[in-house]
Parts: sequence; structure tokens; C-alpha cells
Amino acid sequence: MAIFGVCSCLRCYQRNLVVELSSPTRITRPRLLLSGNISNGIMLNCYHGALHDDFMFLGTEAISVGRVGDDFWYADPLGDPNGTFWLQGCHTVHYAYNSLWMGNFIHPDWDMFQSTHPCAEFHTAAWAICGGPIYVCDSVGNPTSKLLKSLVLWNGSILRCQYHALPTRDCLFEDHYMMVK
Repeated sequence: MAIFGVCSCLRCYQRNLVVELSSPTRITRPRLLLSGNISNGIMLNCYHGALHDDFMFLGTEAISVGRVGDDFWYADPLGDPNGTFWLQGCHTVHYAYNSLWMGNFIHPDWDMFQSTHPCAEFHTAAWAICGGPIYVCDSVGNPTSKLLKSLVLWNGSILRCQYHALPTRDCLFEDHYMMVK
């Protein structure tokens, strides 16, 4: 049995460990072991799903996929039901703009979504063109197959963009967070 994906999700603890241990080289060994396991075939894939610091960009030789935004927020933190829809659009714009810069260093990952979320169809469409991995975080037994099958061709293969999603030229300097149309 092989491990098909591993999330190196240490958040900002790496930097804190370095401060605590007073030596950046002490944190290098675990990173090199992780990269070595990828290159020798023990793990087939790995991505960095944490905040992006210099350890992520400079401290690995084999991890090419990295998260380009915040974690998925299920609902508006202030409890506004309509705010949930605004938040999901804001989240997606955030990913696209961060991909513009970070896509030069890593292959952007837009995080998971929930197929039972009120904005699940929006997420499915956005993630279909994001160019990165698509994965969901659902409770066991939730009926996700219909929505996810819309991303898969009849023969089980998937269409994948050649490049990650980016904002278009006409909207680069627009304020999409406050835009009302």
C-alpha cells in the first residue's frame, strides 16, 4: 500500500521551534527526511498546507504543491447567513490573487471544500478551473457523488487546466471585496 498524499501541515510551528531551539538547522532534518521519502518513492505526493514562510519556500526540494490561502470557513464568523455567500466569493478571489504571486514558486492548492455546503456548486466550478488538486472534507455518509461526478469524465479521467487559475487582466486593480453588481 502506498500513501498517495501527505499534508505537511505544521502551520507556523516550524518558526517557533527554531526560536525555541535557537538553531534553524535543527528543523532542517525533519524537512529533509520528508523530502527524501518523496524522492525515494515511499510517498507519492506531498503538499504544504500551512502558512507560507521562508521554510516552506526555501526549505524543501520535493514539495511542489502549497496552500495559497486561508482554511475553508463554513459560515460567516459574525453569524450573518448572507455573509456566508460573500465570504465564499471573497475566499475564492483571495486564492486567485495569491496564485498570481505564489504560483511562481509552487503549484497552488485552493484547500478543500464541503460538498454539502450551500455554496458547494460554486466551489465545484471554481475548483474545476483552479488547476490544482480538488478534494472535499465531508462527514462520512454524506451524498457527495453527484456533485463530484460532475468533475470526472465518463472514463474516470479528469480535465485539468494546464496552468493555475489567475485573475484576468481587466480585474487586476478592481476592489472585488466591496464590488456590488
